[in-house]
Amino acid sequence: GSLTLTEKPGYAGSLSLKTPSLAAFNPAVALAGADPLPDLGPIDVWADLTAEGDVAEVTALDASVAGVTVTGEMTADQSGAEPQATLALTVAAETLAALGALAETELPEVGPFELSVNGEAAPSLVDIQNLTLTVGEDQLSGRVTATMTGERPSVDVALTGNSLDIGPFMEGGAESGETPAAAAGPDDGRVIPDEPLPLDGLKAADAVVALKLGVLK
Repeated sequence: GSLTLTEKPGYAGSLSLKTPSLAAFNPAVALAGADPLPDLGPIDVWADLTAEGDVAEVTALDASVAGVTVTGEMTADQSGAEPQATLALTVAAETLAALGALAETELPEVGPFELSVNGEAAPSLVDIQNLTLTVGEDQLSGRVTATMTGERPSVDVALTGNSLDIGPFMEGGAESGETPAAAAGPDDGRVIPDEPLPLDGLKAADAVVALKLGVLK
């Protein structure tokens, strides 16, 4: 890539990175004494970068990592009482499984996947007012606000959509394509199986969720 220093403290330029795998950087990582990077790739990144004073911008971001693409732009501002980021990003992949591989977690082979967000983020508040999510034939849109202050975080979510198929995300559905009810026996008419729900995670944060759907499958 290229980098040009400005007369004031800062820089302007572009970044281009292509490599078959993150693991290609492990010799340099080892010299720094850090943990080795995973063998993920190929990687192709392009972005325009500018910075002046307390404000840095990334524009024309176009990145691809192991089949997952990220496009958009973001601005980071450290001039206030706490760092503030403004972002407009789209993450896409042929299937959720490709995204899961990056996060080292197993997700079902459902796709295509696309998530677009526009909003602001700071240590005390994440405010996404324009969110659109497509997974297969399901489409959701809405907003997400997370407040990180107080004794524990609070999350406020409002989403609407045409449909939501939760079968592939239930136990036994990710690989077989069947819902647990179908795998266990005859259909009793329930979308959510008659099994205890794992609710321990709800203790980590307070949440208000409003979900309006045409069809829940």
